[in-house]
Amino acid sequence: MNAKDIITELLSSDINLFINDAGILKAQAPKGAVTESIARLIKENKESLISYLVQLSEINLQGNNSETKISVIHRSKEQTTYPVSFSQQRLWFIDKLQGGTPEYNMPMVFRVTGTFSLKVLTQVFET
Repeated sequence: MNAKDIITELLSSDINLFINDAGILKAQAPKGAVTESIARLIKENKESLISYLVQLSEINLQGNNSETKISVIHRSKEQTTYPVSFSQQRLWFIDKLQGGTPEYNMPMVFRVTGTFSLKVLTQVFET
């Protein structure tokens, strides 16, 4: 059984393997889901699981995984207006009615772990 098969089997039991910031293999699972046989399976294949998860995360970071890549929708230069959703219409109406109050602004803070590229983030917002 290879690392991919092991991870697939574990996911079917709601057991998620990941590598923490210190590079240690960890499991997140419901209480009692990790049985002795599963723990032994993970321990016996620890190195191959770590290697597979590292490889998988590198693919995701590079954007080469077609399942996780988001395609860009390019807008036509001729088209200057676009249809808006009902929610957007509602927010526009409330904003006009109340005179531009900031009550619908939702400031948030996000904690980013792992490798972070300011260049990629800039490209995302510019796109």
